[in-house]
Parts: sequence; C-alpha cells; structure tokens
Amino acid sequence: MFSRWNSSPTSTPATVAYPNNWSRSHLDSLSKNVVRKYDIRIIPLVFLAYTIFWLDRSNIALARVNGLEQDLGLQNTQFNASLAVFFAFYILLNIPANILLRKIGGGTFLPALMVAWGAATLCSGFVTNFAGLCVSRAAVGAAEAGFLGGVLLWLGFFYTNDEIVSRIGILLSSMPLSGSLGGLLAGGLSRIQTGSYSRWPWIFFIEGALTIVVGIIAYFVMPDTPATASFLTGEEKIAAKARMILLDHRSFARRIAFVPTSSSSNSNIPKSRRDSTHPEAARNDTVTTVRFSTTLDIPATIIGASSVDRIHKSTWKRAVLHPITLFMTVGCFFTVESIYAYNLFVPTLLVEMGFTGVKNPLMTVPPSLFAFLYTICITPYSQRSRRVALPLMVSACLATLGFLFLLIGSFAGGVDGQGKPVIVRPLQYAGTFLAGAGVSASTPLAMSWLCVNANPHYVRAISLGFVIGVGNFAAFLASYAYIKTSAPRYVEGHSLNIAFNACLLLVGAASLWWMRRENARRERGDRDHRLHNLPPGVSRTEHEMFLGWDHPRFRFHM
Repeated sequence: MFSRWNSSPTSTPATVAYPNNWSRSHLDSLSKNVVRKYDIRIIPLVFLAYTIFWLDRSNIALARVNGLEQDLGLQNTQFNASLAVFFAFYILLNIPANILLRKIGGGTFLPALMVAWGAATLCSGFVTNFAGLCVSRAAVGAAEAGFLGGVLLWLGFFYTNDEIVSRIGILLSSMPLSGSLGGLLAGGLSRIQTGSYSRWPWIFFIEGALTIVVGIIAYFVMPDTPATASFLTGEEKIAAKARMILLDHRSFARRIAFVPTSSSSNSNIPKSRRDSTHPEAARNDTVTTVRFSTTLDIPATIIGASSVDRIHKSTWKRAVLHPITLFMTVGCFFTVESIYAYNLFVPTLLVEMGFTGVKNPLMTVPPSLFAFLYTICITPYSQRSRRVALPLMVSACLATLGFLFLLIGSFAGGVDGQGKPVIVRPLQYAGTFLAGAGVSASTPLAMSWLCVNANPHYVRAISLGFVIGVGNFAAFLASYAYIKTSAPRYVEGHSLNIAFNACLLLVGAASLWWMRRENARRERGDRDHRLHNLPPGVSRTEHEMFLGWDHPRFRFHM
C-alpha cells in the first residue's frame, strides 16, 4: 500500500486545523478544485517541457544519421565519446542542482534551466569539429542536470503520494512520445538546405529555439509553491496546504503547523505569519495556523516549519545509505543504461534493418508511439492498484524480451553468399516495440517508487539526486554499447541490455521483499525505540521530523 503514517500508542495525537466555519465537505470540495487546477495549469506545461527535455537529449542520434558524423569528420568512437561528455557534467551537477531548486524555487530555477539548455542545443548546430561537439554536449548536460529530478521534487509541493504516481507516469511518458515527435521533426528538418547549413544543423536550431520559448513561458506560469500560485484563490491556498497534511499525513509545504486540540486561539501569532497570502509569507519562513475541530491520529511533532526543514549531516547519511536508496540506485543504473542505449542507437539499428534516408527517422515513430501508449496505461494501473513493484518487473520482462528479439533477429537469417549477416527485419523491428515500451515505462515507475517513499523533503532531494547521479554512470556504458565494429549484429549491445533488464527484475523483487519485511517489523513495534533515541541538543519535534521514512509509523509503498 502507499506510504503513510500509521497510528501508534507511542505518539501523541494532534489536531490539524483550518477555519472553524469550514466543514470537512467544504475542504474536500476545495481540494478537488485545487487538484483540478494543478492538472490544468501545471501538468500540460511540464509535460511539454519534459517532451522537449528528452527531445533535446536524444536529437544527436537523429543528427548522426543525417550527416553529422561525416560533416564533422568523426573517426572511430569519437561520436560515442561526445555522448559520454554529456553525461559527465549531467552526473556531476545532479545533487547540487536539486539543493539549489529547494533554495531558489522551482518556478524560477526550472525555467532557467530550460532556457540554458535550449541555448546550448541551438549552438550545437554551429559546431564544425569534434571539440566543438564535445563542448556543446557538455553545456547541454550541465544545464539539464537538475531538470529531471527537479521537477519530481517540485511536484511534491503540490501533489500527495496518492496522486503523484500517475502524474509522474504521465510526465515521463513524454520520453517515448518525444521519440515519435523527434522522428517526424527530423524527417522534415533534415530536408532543409539553406546557405552553409543543411540537414542536421536545423534539428538543433529549431529544437533549441523551441526550448527557449517554452522556458520563457514557463517562468511566467510555474509557481514555486501553492502559496505563490496566482491561479489559486486565498481559500484554495489554505486548502492546498492543509490537504498535504490531511491526505499525505506530512507536510512538504512550509509555513504550516499542526495545532494541538487544546489550542483555541492564534492571537499570539502575527497576522503576517497566519496569512499565507500576506507578502511576507511568500518571502519568509513563516507559519500558517489553520484550525479545525477534527483530530487526526498523527504525530504532533511532525511539522513543516523552517526550524526542522534543513539539512544536517545525518540527513545525508539517512538519504544516501538507506536500503531503498541503494536498491533504487542499482535499479536506476540498469534502467538508465537500457533507456539511453535504446534512444541513442535505435536510429542506427534501423539503418542495419535497411531503413535509411528520410525513412529512418519516420520508422522510429511507431515503436515510440507504442511505448508512449504502454507507459500511460501502466502508470495509472500502478496508482489504482497501489502497486509499483509488479508493473516495474513486468516492464523489465518486456524489455528483456525486446532486446532478445533484436539479438535473435541478427542471427536467425544466417549469412548471404558474401558471408554478410542477414538481418531478419520483422523480428528485429518487433523487438524495438517491446524494448522501447519496457525501458520507457521502467523509468517513471522506478522514479515514482522512490518519490513516494523518500521522506522528508530534503531526504527526497538528496536521494533523488544521488540515485539519478550515480545511476547515470550507466550512461557512459550506454554511450559505447553499440559501436561501429560490432555492426551489423551488435551482439555485445543486445546482450548487455538483456542482462541489465534481467537484473532490474531481480532488484525489483529484492526491494519488494525488503519493504514487506520492514513494514512487518514496524507493525510489531520493533522500530518504536527510534522515537526515544533523541540525539543531544535535538528536540523531539526535530527528531520525529528527521526520522522521515525511518519513523516507526511510516509504511513503505510497494
């Protein structure tokens, strides 16, 4: 079931309160309005941004089959090296970018990243040699570093655990969709021949300019938190914060405090600190007190105030060394290698199948579209069934089967009269459908699994940054998975992806086993001692907040 705070006799119940003239049905009505506005104002724009994110990351693969390698005079594995440079900067800046987002605010930081990588992508069209290509790819990698994990962190201010899985699935389904759009765009843009720039540079020019435009629009549309969302009314802003406690049983939004049942007045709190719409509330670490007469059985000490919402040395340890973080890091390594190997080299594989010229990018569209449809079906199922492990393992099996088809298809046709391998095109093309669907769905499922479990917010930020950063080391491996010397069969690349997706299946099973065992131990009270082991100089309030997913009442979402 979804991660939640369970009742326990060791914690003192408290009241989560909001205005006395509100009924519970009124709050529910406001909450529905809030989520609907989020879905209308936030999700479409972020979906577009994510689509462009994946498009700009993989457009070099389509540029390659449209003359980039020949025009720049790339030799041997220089193209693969340019891919590896991108990931060096992407990995290095992941965690710092996540921390900066928390400091600056997603509504400012994320659009700035878009404009930066859009400019770098646009400039990629002007490169004339290998060194220039490496510099441009490094710039794109540095700018994109904080976007993937940053958006997932930012969504945590708006959506509860019960809501976020399907949204992450929808957003990350943009990855295969970008493959379809990229194929169509490249098919048209590669025909442009103007002046000294023809074919592949226009892929970078047009897509880079589009990214800059969307980034500028996003700056004026994306709020930092619900408190700064111009599309919410004053009542809806209060409800947006209160529901993060009532529904998620913990606060990722600051300026909210749990009020004990005995409290009947907030006169001791300055008005500017009670009203989140007050100008100072948007700038300072203030506390909004909301009142209601219904008591929720949750710890009074779990609060979202600035005194506890900060990084300590122990935060890094509990984030990075937690078993779930380690499981997800290994799983992310396998997932990242497969998804990048597929996205970066599927046009090359299609060339070996006989799809060349304009037909090549167009033939990437059907498998990408199938992967998109599979992803947007499997992630809502994950939310409805409240399961992540099973859909993830099914997707890993699907990807394994797809790469197996690609491998078998390279041998099943034997050799021709000249001793050259004969590729079984139907079998291999079918493999691109299965492999694309499996690897595309694995990413949102794995990321959402970590997001709904990592707690509190800074632990989530560090865990996501660590998982994405370390996991992306696999991208170096993916950059060299399919090299010229192994063409046309690419036995090493296909075998590697078969093995990695089989290992992802095992990681999913191991994670599920550990979570079940840990939840059972907490049900028996085996972890209750953690509530009493207060470090020197730390209040009980801070201690329970810092415990996060180690709290004895926290249950892991499986």
